[in-house]
Amino acid sequence: MGIHVILCGQRSGLDLGKKDSRLFQRRGESHADAHHRLVALKLAVLLAALDGVPVSDYERDVLSWVACWETHTVAVLAALLRRARAA
Repeated sequence: MGIHVILCGQRSGLDLGKKDSRLFQRRGESHADAHHRLVALKLAVLLAALDGVPVSDYERDVLSWVACWETHTVAVLAALLRRARAA
């Protein structure tokens, strides 16, 4: 679960009521470092939703771009990918 739960909740739904400190800038962390850390976290969630699916370099670049989108949008997309794979 880990990162998956942070962004998507335990049952593929959003858990918007629970704030996780990993989603916010840390004390002493630059804005740029916080941004890069959060983008890496969101990319990991997207890749976890595609676990076992071959992803080309270009597709990974696109997922990296998508990981720059708003956190809730990325969470919904990851949840949809997981549910589509499970169907």
